[in-house]
Amino acid sequence: MKVIGACTVLSGGLYFWLQFLSVQRRELALVRDLISALESLESAIRWKSIPVPAGLRELAEREISGKYFAAVADMVQSGFTLQQAWINAFSLLNGEMSAVMCRMEWSGDLQRIEGSLHYTAQELTRLFEARRQALRQKERLYAAMALSGAGLLIIVLI
Repeated sequence: MKVIGACTVLSGGLYFWLQFLSVQRRELALVRDLISALESLESAIRWKSIPVPAGLRELAEREISGKYFAAVADMVQSGFTLQQAWINAFSLLNGEMSAVMCRMEWSGDLQRIEGSLHYTAQELTRLFEARRQALRQKERLYAAMALSGAGLLIIVLI
């Protein structure tokens, strides 16, 4: 009976640890995809002279972050300003990611917009690196905790 209880506790802990890692990795993938999308939009505006609404429609096809760009494009089409649509769509993200994306400025000439896209991509890159490093530390900590817990259970059972 003790063995079954210990296995249940260990499997529950493992399940929650894997869920935590899954959520964290999805967030990292989203940040990475947003960085790529902003760099792509900046490049499309600068080198291909693609209008912003068309660029947003292209970004809407992205697998991970596409829904946010689709929401921006849809709101712009329904009469919102680009700035307000951007803030409305990206305020749905969590904490720091939302703050970085919502600071994006859509006013001024194309050069200023390109600079704003570049700056936002750089800020997201900093955020990505900080989160990736924190995730590595948490993975190590949780793995050590899991191994310690497993060892303690084995000692108790023996």
